[in-house]
Amino acid sequence: MAVARLRVVVVGRGKLGRAWLGALRAAGVEVRSRAGRSVRGECLPDADLVILAVRDDAVATVAEVLAATLGSTRPCRAAVVHCAGRLGPEALAALGARGVGVAKMHPLLAVADGRRAPPFAGAWLHVVGDARACRVAARLARRLGMRVWRAAEVDHVLYHAAAALLANGAAALGAVAADLLAAACGGAVTAGGARTFARMLGALLGSVAHNLTQVGLPGALTGPVRRGDAAAVRAHLAVLDDVAPDAATLLRALVGAQLPLARALGAPAVGLEAIADALRHGGASPSAASRRARAVGPFARVKRPRLR
Repeated sequence: MAVARLRVVVVGRGKLGRAWLGALRAAGVEVRSRAGRSVRGECLPDADLVILAVRDDAVATVAEVLAATLGSTRPCRAAVVHCAGRLGPEALAALGARGVGVAKMHPLLAVADGRRAPPFAGAWLHVVGDARACRVAARLARRLGMRVWRAAEVDHVLYHAAAALLANGAAALGAVAADLLAAACGGAVTAGGARTFARMLGALLGSVAHNLTQVGLPGALTGPVRRGDAAAVRAHLAVLDDVAPDAATLLRALVGAQLPLARALGAPAVGLEAIADALRHGGASPSAASRRARAVGPFARVKRPRLR
């Protein structure tokens, strides 16, 4: 079956459902959309592939509802996939038991807005399930320019935790970094200034993504820890201890995570030991007192930038 002739139904009109719909339409795939709540009392959609882009806790329920509509002798050619990262294909067991091809088809994409979704092309898709459903999912992925990861023996919760740590954690780190930029500029920023900070930090994260993709690990690491620059790390910790203690806690954890990468890259052992010592003993530097004196007003504890 040619991918161009596949008929797809996306169930779910949240962020991910809208993102799938837009990407498939842009690729010339015949696709329809249905709200997740509309499947109750209706038959399994007539399609080659049904994508359940519904909440994790609704996947099994929707599968059971759809399975109940199948007659005992009615053949079903549709394959059904879900997009829940922490669930395996067994979440669709009710459909699988009725002879429907089922699989997990989870895109490693951070979709914040369904109408302004990141490109699917180049992203990875974790596909696991029965052979028929996986074949259809893989064909669709190729049409979108995605790369398929067919890991069958995987801890789905741990896999999803890894994705959430990077994607969701990076967004949170971006918010903390934006607050620190606001404090570095005096604290109060305009709405336009806040948007500029977001664009600046987004471009920086884009360069990190480039390094991860093109250079790999541990080579993607940059900055003072890679250089074994203990003085810079101590200065960073000292200013954050004064201005934003919560951010200092984050930085300590992240510096600790960078140390093994820096060792693998051959950073100076003396410098890395000095950095480890700074983490163990608070990271204060001789300039801490002077920095503390300058941390005045509301910026002594950074929360969110004030918009004027």
